[in-house]
Amino acid sequence: MGLIGGDTYTNSLNKVNYSTFLNNWVFNNQSADGYIDLSGLNDYQDPAKLKSKYTTDGVHLTKEGQKALVDLIDVSKLLKE
Repeated sequence: MGLIGGDTYTNSLNKVNYSTFLNNWVFNNQSADGYIDLSGLNDYQDPAKLKSKYTTDGVHLTKEGQKALVDLIDVSKLLKE
């Protein structure tokens, strides 16, 4: 049983729908001054998962995954103008 119940397909679908909703809210939210797009860490075949070279358990980043995450951060956007 997953977050909402039902079979794996339904749970996967609910997770994808929630993820899509949350991403749309973050990307379009005007009350924040920015965000870091982490989609570069996603598996192209299954965007709900991390690339296998970046994780060993599907959740926690390897050293390569940590470096990839840092490389996604545009430091210039963190500096005050």
